[in-house]
Amino acid sequence: MEPVTHPLAGVILSYARSENCLRLVEDLIANDCRSVFIYLDGPKTENVRISQEALINTLRNREYPSQVSVTIRRAQSNQGIAISMIRALDWFLDRKSTRLNSSHANISYAVFCLKKK
Repeated sequence: MEPVTHPLAGVILSYARSENCLRLVEDLIANDCRSVFIYLDGPKTENVRISQEALINTLRNREYPSQVSVTIRRAQSNQGIAISMIRALDWFLDRKSTRLNSSHANISYAVFCLKKK
């Protein structure tokens, strides 16, 4: 009997590291992630706002395999890491907004926080 596999769903909380976010989306899709949800904390500066706009445009203009969906949500203002993490997970786990269904029966997650040294 074949083991039952479920499509994977992933959540990315991002702020200003567009290249890292793009690379992570590509890696998730390459590893059979079917639903990618990206939550962007609001920008603190104009440079970050421009970087986020470029990221959103890049993600929206990419062609993904037909079974993959990428959903982006951006906060209107900067909320800080703690509040952003809570709001991102609330948004992700809200089945109405993320369209999670029975194919996502088991949700596992890891939180990675990248910071400069």
